[in-house]
Amino acid sequence: MSKGVQLMDHIGSKSVKDRDIELAAKNNDVNKLAAMGAALKADIIISGRAEARRSGSSELAGQMLFKWTATLSVRAYQTDSAQLLMSNNYSATAASVNQNAGGDDAIRKCAETHAGAVLREIGEAWRKRQNVRRSLQVTLENCSRADFKAFEEAARNIDGVQNVRMRELVNNVCQVEIDWSYDLERLVARIEALRVGNTTYAVTEQTHDRATFKLVK
Repeated sequence: MSKGVQLMDHIGSKSVKDRDIELAAKNNDVNKLAAMGAALKADIIISGRAEARRSGSSELAGQMLFKWTATLSVRAYQTDSAQLLMSNNYSATAASVNQNAGGDDAIRKCAETHAGAVLREIGEAWRKRQNVRRSLQVTLENCSRADFKAFEEAARNIDGVQNVRMRELVNNVCQVEIDWSYDLERLVARIEALRVGNTTYAVTEQTHDRATFKLVK
């Protein structure tokens, strides 16, 4: 959060059922998990698996200690494409007097030890992804220069928009080029949700790399 990343918990959303998420996670259904993440307007989903195994024993001052090794596997996926963004394994060991239930302590130690590294690696992978951009063509109909300036300011605040440029403005039809980090469908959805003053944007045409909006005032 200190780096401007908003963390979301699926439990806080009533639009996604916990059972569906649990089944998708157990079945490693990445596409379904990504779709659920997109429904929550998340950019990334993080999937993890934790295991602990007893890995030996020793005696100390007459007390038998059991060594436990925990492994945490973490994967992060982009919700717009279900593409793997980051994957890594982390491990830690812990000693316990409990022969059968010392794994919890080992898993807890592993999580606490590597939490910072997990966030750093996901953040770094995301920053690299953010630097990948594509230029998409957007046409604004019924658009004056003042309308474009208002749209430009609002569009620059959309997460994933890296630049907004006017190519031409003729007869209240404005040709705009937007540097964007995701697919066109996601950009269209974000523009449709914009409201600038009393102006909204209704999509009238969409292809694989361009979209047309009519300004409704």
